Amino acid sequence: MRRGAPLLLALLTLTCARAEVFECRQPGDCVDANRTGSCEPNGFCSFPDPSCPSGHRYGSHAGDGLADQCVPLDVADGSGESTLGTGVEASSASGDDSSDAAT
Repeated sequence: MRRGAPLLLALLTLTCARAEVFECRQPGDCVDANRTGSCEPNGFCSFPDPSCPSGHRYGSHAGDGLADQCVPLDVADGSGESTLGTGVEASSASGDDSSDAAT
């Protein structure tokens, strides 16, 4: 039993840490207190942060080791689909400029 206690504690710690990851699906999902954020293409919320080159930082509940990290410029510049905090969905075609030609 004494050997199992540290293993059980480690397992519980990992389980609890995993439960705190939050994935967004739509613009309204990214609200933290009084801040409205963006739902990034990877499904994690980011919030405005002028200290980041992209102007956005992942929230503390982002997964994949991204929590509290600056959003890379290639994600924030619209090179993929992103949901803006204003409730407007923005996307860019990857490699197909013809869809943007009419706008």
